[in-house]
Amino acid sequence: MEVTLIHRDNRQESMQVESCQDLYQQLVDRCDIDAICGGCASCATCHVYVDPASSDKLIAADETERDVLDGLLHKQAGSRLLCQLQTIGDADELTLTLSPGE
Repeated sequence: MEVTLIHRDNRQESMQVESCQDLYQQLVDRCDIDAICGGCASCATCHVYVDPASSDKLIAADETERDVLDGLLHKQAGSRLLCQLQTIGDADELTLTLSPGE
């Protein structure tokens, strides 16, 4: 899957990943994402904005994720927790923007 990532400084980067879990780990390793909770959907340090054209390629947020997102200062349309993203079928591309830190 090809992912276009828009960094906090508006720089764009494209990368190939096998899955959303692989994407999560790559971004934790390479970007300014603390991932304090280790992917448990409780800290929101991996908050991203999903491009509207990519949202239909992802399984919808569950209640736990929605509860965490509801408490965020920078929540907007397309807000998701990177650690909770799962694609529907064989998604071939996603566009994500890193949110400002919470």
